[in-house]
Amino acid sequence: PPPPPPPLVGEGVLGGLAPRDAQGRTTGSSVFTSTDGRVSFDIPAGTIARDSSGNNLTGISVTSFTNPPAPPTGSNIVGLPYEIGPTGATFTPPITMTFTYDPATVPAGATLVLAYYNPATGLWVELPATVDTVSHTFTVTIDHFTLFAVLAKLPPPAAPPPPVIPPPPPGPNWTLIGSIIAALLILAIVIYWRRRRQRRQNSAV
Repeated sequence: PPPPPPPLVGEGVLGGLAPRDAQGRTTGSSVFTSTDGRVSFDIPAGTIARDSSGNNLTGISVTSFTNPPAPPTGSNIVGLPYEIGPTGATFTPPITMTFTYDPATVPAGATLVLAYYNPATGLWVELPATVDTVSHTFTVTIDHFTLFAVLAKLPPPAAPPPPVIPPPPPGPNWTLIGSIIAALLILAIVIYWRRRRQRRQNSAV
């Protein structure tokens, strides 16, 4: 897949991490917040932070994008994604990241998820994050840096109403027909016996 597009806004390097011990673990905690206040990190003491070359991580950067990779089908990207760098940095154990979103940009009825972009597969991967709909934040633990974004999963379109099938035309009313036939038969019998009786009377005269 093609690499992500170039960034629009560079939020800058947020600073260095706490000193390390002989094993490469941080000896104190570090809290970083992007210049726009939308992304923050908490790197506790005892964290091993390496760059993509395996060296001690010396700083963190946050860069926002305006033309990110396309989201999954049925989803929108809420606000701007952020490239957290340096790309390929890893953390042992995972660190805590807080990601803020703007509720005014959330489509009605959408379900929000936090995801990262995997350039190797060209796919967005959902993260098991905790969302706070009051403070409008996601809190998640991550073990590496890459491109992150809030995705709004849109509800499926409403199914069309089922077609209206008219009722079948009424069939013959066999009960009524049977009643009519029975009445006509009785009438025919009555007429027959009346005529026969009349003929007998006439013959007697």
